[in-house]
Amino acid sequence: MTLTSRGAIHTAVTTAAIAGIGLLAGCSAGGNTASQPPTQAASGPMTQQQAAARAQQILRDTASGVQPPLRLRVDPDMTMPSECNTQIPRVSVTYAFFLSGLTESQEGTAALKIRAYWKKRGYNVGISGGFTDGQPYIAAETQDHFLIGLDWNTTGGPVFISATSPCAIAESTAPSS
Repeated sequence: MTLTSRGAIHTAVTTAAIAGIGLLAGCSAGGNTASQPPTQAASGPMTQQQAAARAQQILRDTASGVQPPLRLRVDPDMTMPSECNTQIPRVSVTYAFFLSGLTESQEGTAALKIRAYWKKRGYNVGISGGFTDGQPYIAAETQDHFLIGLDWNTTGGPVFISATSPCAIAESTAPSS
């Protein structure tokens, strides 16, 4: 099996695992199905801007929460809002950062530290592996239903971490303050 086909299979498996966690999140009290309100922020339903800020905070806290702290570089191809499958205008927001400055041999160790940090924070780590073969992956969920993950880059670049919000009020429909 070639690296490319292994990468495609791995990405499909990781995506399916994250989607499975997401289905669980959507069915829980804090999830966001068409009949449920968006996840609550302190002042009411979470807006797109609040979701984006929280996604970034989770990832930056992760990078600074392991020793030595990790350097992040935004992944513009994976940082975006996307429409939720609801009857009312809702979006989920994804942010992704490459872990910069790591050699391939350091990525597995960094991934293990991230998994330990996420467990320490009380995040639900669903699946993880590949720490010793240069293809680390982790799929998890925060208590406030953000889907978070770490994955190796099938194109040979650095590993990346990402956070995807639950459905939030789209900017175009958010109430003005």
